[in-house]
Amino acid sequence: MDSDNLTSDNVNSSSVDRDVHTAVQAARTGFQPSLFFFVASAFYFYEFFARVAFGVLKSDIRSVSGSREG
Repeated sequence: MDSDNLTSDNVNSSSVDRDVHTAVQAARTGFQPSLFFFVASAFYFYEFFARVAFGVLKSDIRSVSGSREG
């Protein structure tokens, strides 16, 4: 009797795993995951270039404005 109960638990567990796998596959397909990825990438690169731009242009800004470092 315990072995019958154990097999039915395994079948239920397998069914849940299959349902979860199907749900995960459905969530990964489509337009929305790609959209999230590209929005996050664009924001990351925007922030990166916003931080780097001042360091790159620092000498040009100082020469144009006539200021000194320090």
